[in-house]
Amino acid sequence: MDIPVAIVTDVDIAAYNKVARLDVDGKAVKDESGKPIYDYVERQPRVIAQETLDEITKKEKSYNSQGVKAFVAPQWTFDIASSNLAPFKLISKSTAVGAPSDGMPRILSANWRKS
Repeated sequence: MDIPVAIVTDVDIAAYNKVARLDVDGKAVKDESGKPIYDYVERQPRVIAQETLDEITKKEKSYNSQGVKAFVAPQWTFDIASSNLAPFKLISKSTAVGAPSDGMPRILSANWRKS
């Protein structure tokens, strides 16, 4: 029996690099709990586009076979890709500035729009 299978996955190509904040002596700046503070630096769009294309091709080759079809999110993660579709504009560009310690953008309640 042939049962079609769909795989939905992330491309996992980040739009930002996580870079440790350094003081004038080149040492990592830490917060009050002793954890390093990071800045998030936007990557070049052309580099992201090429890496994304390469990764999508790689994942599709890996997953696609007789009854299996891969659907790879075209931006960093499925969550981010879907949030860029109207009417799901939920993530503010400002989330990359001062992002949480894990580096993932957060959906801000202030950015929710009622249709």
